[in-house]
Amino acid sequence: SLNAFGLKPSAIIMGISRVKIDLNDPPELAYCSPGRGEDVYKKFHSIISSISETNQNKYGWSLLIDIHGFLARDSHLALQKDIILGTNNGSSMPIENGEKMTRRSFELLLSKKGWQLYPNGSKVEDIFPGGYIIRNHSDCRSKKFAIQLEISSKIRKISQKRQALANDLAEMIKIFSGK
Repeated sequence: SLNAFGLKPSAIIMGISRVKIDLNDPPELAYCSPGRGEDVYKKFHSIISSISETNQNKYGWSLLIDIHGFLARDSHLALQKDIILGTNNGSSMPIENGEKMTRRSFELLLSKKGWQLYPNGSKVEDIFPGGYIIRNHSDCRSKKFAIQLEISSKIRKISQKRQALANDLAEMIKIFSGK
């Protein structure tokens, strides 16, 4: 738990079907019918902006981890992995540049824990590169970083694996924070 390290993460968990409101789409594409869900959509994005601003002002940086899920299939190499990383090809978080917080540092830390990741190295994010949330709520110049993690159904369906991943992400955030 991050609380043990003196860190207090913020979490927003949405239980709304993407069929009704897709919070990871731009507003003009997000609602199933015009005007329905607009207040929820705006509130969701307003909360993310507020948390990001608070963290950036307090710590000098902010990290948004946008977690999604996918079904494990054999049709694409990425869909055989545990986690697919998306940074909109480096625009929401540098892929690799010598900084502490990069897509490559996520890869290295998670792969050391045994997670199978896609893409790795400097490969292009050709599947799930990241949606509207990370594009809209990141700015590398001001150290507002964002990464989209697509988690395989083979991880999400097993509570021990979900807990192990949560613990590994908490440890990684601790390392990034310098705590």
